[in-house]
Formats: sequence, C-alpha cells, structure tokens
Amino acid sequence: MITLNLKKNVDSKVLHHHPWIAKNLFDKPNESVNPGEIIEVRDAHNQFVSRGFANSLSFFYYRAVTFDSREKLENKLSFLQERLYDLFIQRLSLGYNRSFRLCFSENDSLPGLIVDRFLSEKNQQAYQVFVVQVTTAGINSYISDPLKVFKNLVDRLAQENRILIPWERSIVVMRNDIKIREKEGLPFGPPQVLNNEQKVDLSTMPILIDHQFLKSEIKMQADLMGGQKTGFFLDQNYNLLRVAEIFTEYVKFFKPQNVRIMDICCHLGQWSAYLGIILKQMGVKTELVLVDISQDALNKAKATMDSYGIHVECRMIDVLDEAFVIEDKSYDLIIVDPPAFAKSKDHVPAAKSAYQKLNLKAYKGIKKYGFVVSCSCSGAISLEDLKDSVNRAQIKAFRSGKIVAQGGHAADHPHLFSFPEGYYLKMITAQVI
Repeated sequence: MITLNLKKNVDSKVLHHHPWIAKNLFDKPNESVNPGEIIEVRDAHNQFVSRGFANSLSFFYYRAVTFDSREKLENKLSFLQERLYDLFIQRLSLGYNRSFRLCFSENDSLPGLIVDRFLSEKNQQAYQVFVVQVTTAGINSYISDPLKVFKNLVDRLAQENRILIPWERSIVVMRNDIKIREKEGLPFGPPQVLNNEQKVDLSTMPILIDHQFLKSEIKMQADLMGGQKTGFFLDQNYNLLRVAEIFTEYVKFFKPQNVRIMDICCHLGQWSAYLGIILKQMGVKTELVLVDISQDALNKAKATMDSYGIHVECRMIDVLDEAFVIEDKSYDLIIVDPPAFAKSKDHVPAAKSAYQKLNLKAYKGIKKYGFVVSCSCSGAISLEDLKDSVNRAQIKAFRSGKIVAQGGHAADHPHLFSFPEGYYLKMITAQVI
C-alpha cells in the first residue's frame, strides 16, 4: 500500500470526507502510480484521512473509497461483495423491491461504479438485470470478475429470502460504451452480456418500476443494451410523486372536462405513463402530447402507453428548434425535462440560455393556474442557476409563476453531505397565473 501525504493548509473539505483530491494538494504525488494500487492518504501531520486509488491520467487524481482507518481494502473481491450487499439491504430498507439504483458511484463510496438493478417480466418469466457502468480504472480493478461478484450477491440474498429471483434468471450487462472510460485508460467498446443463457432480448425489455402514489408498479419499455446511460432513468421517482400529489388536487378542484399534458424531452415517457395512469384511474379524460428528438424513444414510450390503453400524440422534433412552438395557454401541465445541457462549468452560460429558451415555450403554453415542471440533470447547473433561467423565461413570456414544489434525486440515488458535486438532479414545479 502506498502512503501519500497532503500539503499543509489544504482545503478543509478534503479533510471532511470529500471523495476527490487534486494532484496539486499532495506533498509528493506519485506520477507513475498504478490505478489498481491501494493508496492511503494522510494529512501533513501524518494523520489518517482516507484510503482509495489514484490515476495520473484522471482529471481527479485521487478518489476515496473509505474514510474508516479500520476498513481494509486489500481483498478487493471480498470488499466489493460486502459493499454491494450492504447497498442492496439499504435499498430494500427504503422500500425498493423492483427496479432501482443499487450503486451510485462516489455517493455510495465506490467512485466510478454505477449499478442499476432492473426487475423484468418477459416470456412469462421474471428476470433481474444488473446494468453496470465502470468509469474509473481504480474501481475496474475491484470488479475484474463481475460474474463472481454478482453471483455471490444474488445467491446470498436469495438464501436469506430477500429476493425471489435466482442466479439462473439474473443477467449482467457491462456497459463499456462510455467515452469517459478512455480518459481513465480503460477500453471503450460495445456492451458485454453475461449469464444470459436464455438469450433474452435486452433491447426491448419491459421493466417494473415502483411508484408509491399508485401503490403499484408500472411496466416501462426500455433498451438495456443501447439506451442512454444504463437504459432507463430511475432518478425522477421522487419528483413524479411530488408532482402527482399537487396535480391531482388541481384536477379534483377544477374538474376540467379534458386535461392536457405536454411531456417535453419525454425520452421513454415515464412522466406521461405515471400521470396518465393516475388520471385514468380517476376517470379523467386526458390528452397527452409526447415530444422528443428520438423516434426510437417515442416508439418505446408509445408502446408503454398503448399497453395501458392510454392514447398519446407523439411529436419527433428538436425542441430547441424554432419550428417547435406550443399553442398559447393551452396546457394544464407541461414537463420540461431535457438532457444535460452543461457537462462542465464552461458550458453553464450556454446551458442556462437553453433552459431559458425551452421554458419560455412552456410558460407561453400553460393555462392560468396550470403547472410547469422544470428539470435539470446537469451537475454543473445549480438550483439557483435553474431558477434564474426559468424566472427569465416567465418574465419574457409575460407570465408569473410561484414555486410550489422542489425536488431532486429519488431515495435510491442518495448523496453525501460532503459531496455537493454528487447532487445533479433539480426539479422545480411552478403554478402559473
């Protein structure tokens, strides 16, 4: 194990469990460190700070895995298996039983590891699919044998009767198709599918999502092989619940003959499916318009809605194009949930302009007393940045909105007190007059 000492008077956040440490904060950084080598960081007085790994190729030289001096990392396989088991128990204790994020990178003290667990029913069989993204060379050394890691996890949980699906119906997908891997010296390539003995088609996979407001599940169409990120975005569940609570009260009060909802950048249509099913259960006539630049995403969204007998209109268009316009004051609810506009701080000004442009269209199109849901999944965009962009949009639209709800990650996407960079999703819902 290599020991590296920090310089004197480093930023206090480094000593308060921030998981990243830049190279220039070390007294004598090792320029040729092996990313698989365990690093122990100590302060200028030789007191323990953390253990983790370093990579001279990485933008963040050092990433912490543990802040507990008693925790040993030498047996990487055993350590990872125990950590993933603990994370699974944590998710179960929060009420997640179907599809959820099992590991959230730095926020779960496994920097560079994302694992989403999807529950699916296909061909009258139940399956669980672990979709894995590895984006750091250090964590890659911990998961050199993914089959062994996940078989151990599934077998242990099954023996304890915590999950019902055995290893024989568990599939592991290694999503190595992320360009950022190359910056860590990792190979970039097509996804690898492991343990799929029954040759299940993962490109059209119906996944089961927990939704508390419905007291039931929703089955969504997803592409776990080629879809964005891990194939489905699980992070909006809390925000869906908050918006549904507010919007159903609006519907009960005004009793509109026809509720109109527009879902901008709908992707696979989770917002529309959730709200559409709730309104159908309430016996409310609903007109849903789904807008996205991807025809494939729209097709999967429509397939989900068709399975629930909910009619939708799909529009394939670039929502930032001038050709995309919304009729003035014509919708009860408009969701604005675009992809990340800002990959770094350098992109923030352009991103804020894009958020403003898109929300301007929404604020022009919302009815009096209706709601605009404005989201940002850009880590570089702060909540105040988003509020500023939306405020400028409503002023330019000659409308006035009041924030009635704010949200962020769902509970299966926890974030650390010490790691503000790990909080990327922001949602604000405003009632407009």
